[in-house]
Amino acid sequence: PNFERPLTTERKWIAGENFILNGQIEIADTVSMTNIFLYELNENGAIRQITTANRITPKSETGNWLLTKANVREYASDQRNAPDKDLPVSDKTYDLLETALKLSPLWLENFEILPGLLPHPLLNKLIQEVDGMPNLYKYQMALHERYASILYCVSTILLTAYLAISKFPPNMLPLRALGVALIGFAAFFFYNVFLMLGQFGYLPVIPAAWGIPVLVAIVLIVLLARDLHKVRAVDGA
Repeated sequence: PNFERPLTTERKWIAGENFILNGQIEIADTVSMTNIFLYELNENGAIRQITTANRITPKSETGNWLLTKANVREYASDQRNAPDKDLPVSDKTYDLLETALKLSPLWLENFEILPGLLPHPLLNKLIQEVDGMPNLYKYQMALHERYASILYCVSTILLTAYLAISKFPPNMLPLRALGVALIGFAAFFFYNVFLMLGQFGYLPVIPAAWGIPVLVAIVLIVLLARDLHKVRAVDGA
């Protein structure tokens, strides 16, 4: 199989803030899109403008995008009362047209690459480009998941070691060990459920990534503190 990314992709749909963009992504020295259709939406979600262009490229000096050979068709703001809602109220052509599109060139360059597979510096840089990042929460989730997984692994390992040393006597019944195993499985299960809910936007990023790891760490600290209190009570007696 070929794992190299093509220089020009098939047509892709991109949904951003008040716009929908369709075209082929071309990855070269500067990322761009060719053969584009740009649908700009009003506050009610209706199409207010349709732009077609040969190419759209980022303009680094202003942070805007530059369209080449663009045709712009504007539609009535209230299409229900327009004489013919299918006909534009204006139709203009431009050789070059600059537009303020909230779309990060860096995000476009890494389009369809899973956030969890991105290098850490690149993931950090993408998260900082808040305005031009569709589905920003997915990238935030990937970053927090990396840190939270460290806490989860350390906490579960220490908790398992603590239970093995303090709660498993030589003649322990098998059901007790099974109960501990079920608790560990429940923690693993809910950890992955929380992550999945966060990745799809059903939970805020912080609770989704950190909820279960922090809970396991708290349980470990409480158990250690309780045993330490017992040891001190015995020494004091």
